[in-house]
Amino acid sequence: MIESATGVVLRTHRMSETSLIVRWLTQDAGRLSTVAKGAITFNRSGRSDLHALREVSVREFHFPVRQDIRRLQLAAYCTALLEQTTESDTPLPGLFDLFKGLLGQLSVCEARPRLVFAFELKLLAALGLFPALDQAHLAPSTDELAFNLAQSDWSALQQLNPPSAAVKELSAFLHRFLSSQLGKVPGNRKAALET
Repeated sequence: MIESATGVVLRTHRMSETSLIVRWLTQDAGRLSTVAKGAITFNRSGRSDLHALREVSVREFHFPVRQDIRRLQLAAYCTALLEQTTESDTPLPGLFDLFKGLLGQLSVCEARPRLVFAFELKLLAALGLFPALDQAHLAPSTDELAFNLAQSDWSALQQLNPPSAAVKELSAFLHRFLSSQLGKVPGNRKAALET
């Protein structure tokens, strides 16, 4: 069955001399893997989670993300976190918009740790794993920062000016929390947090 989807390419890798495997995050179908042979419409496979890609039309390239290593590292970490926390072919409302919003923000502003923390908190909320901050025994400034990052839209995050102690405490707390909930944190988190 031929289907079409709006999606964001998460990663690609070579399958053969003439084929690529393309991993997507789509608005309606969740995370998909497709094989591109020659030529987003795709033929859904009944035998595996690797679907045949038939046609693609690129709408946005996110050049600032592609041209700045810090932005690219942040996007790569968030991609790895999405892949770790989602299953193929499982629609999860809101994750496409969350990732698209992050890429849009990275296209207009520099990479900052607050974007990593906001993505982590918003993803945890979408997955039903949001931490009980009132029981975390965080400093009031850290608790306020976490709340603002989780609730604010992407453009409003640039207005925040958190104290460095709150940033450091929130970073350590989220690392521990993600480790306990997910078993491990993608190894590129440290690079994503460098400014």
